[in-house]
Amino acid sequence: MTTKLLIVDDEENVRTSLRDYFLREGYQVEIAENGRQALNILQEYEADLVILDVNLPPFEDGFEVCRQVRQEFGQSIGIIMISGTKKDFVNRVVGLEIGADDYIIKPFETRELLARVKALQRRQVIHSTSSRSTDWLVIDEHLRINFDKRLVEAGGKEVHLTVKEFDLVKYLIERAGKPCGRSDIIDNIWEPEGGWDTYDAAINVCIARLRSKIEQDSSNPVYIQSVRGIGYRFKEF
Repeated sequence: MTTKLLIVDDEENVRTSLRDYFLREGYQVEIAENGRQALNILQEYEADLVILDVNLPPFEDGFEVCRQVRQEFGQSIGIIMISGTKKDFVNRVVGLEIGADDYIIKPFETRELLARVKALQRRQVIHSTSSRSTDWLVIDEHLRINFDKRLVEAGGKEVHLTVKEFDLVKYLIERAGKPCGRSDIIDNIWEPEGGWDTYDAAINVCIARLRSKIEQDSSNPVYIQSVRGIGYRFKEF
């Protein structure tokens, strides 16, 4: 299903260039030039995510729009706020406190904004899936996972994972597309109290077993990718 975006910015060149960029990336896009227009559009347009400028004269500013979106729609709509003011740190704190999911400062590369949109989409899917015990997160036609029931199916068959194997694949999936350092994996999955080398070896064993269980070809892994000099990354989906 095509993701629906609403881009809200008072600068015409910004909102139209972002609209054109995301249209090329396969998104469905609506644009608004001020807060009041954005709120009106949201009554009819079932947006999945709003890219929201902080400064929106002459009506509701971005903060007020964010507050009203959260009041009316709860967490069902993702919000990424953008700002180019000198009070970037203050605005960032305020934006996140009133319910924004992410915050980015102008000027920015459109590719960075796209990456943040995709990351927020993944978090929304994972949150939605894990909050309902009957739902599965479908990675692709081969692999799916149920976080609540701690179940994994690969190739239509249930895969039996150990506690550490499940915790590790869940950790990587929640950060899909992002390299995860070996030390971070140790801290979050093993919480080491002993020597680092012992847990480093445990990661190697755990990764090898995971690949043998979920990959179609463990010698040519697609899901759990090695990142040279860093650690591992679960494929972006």
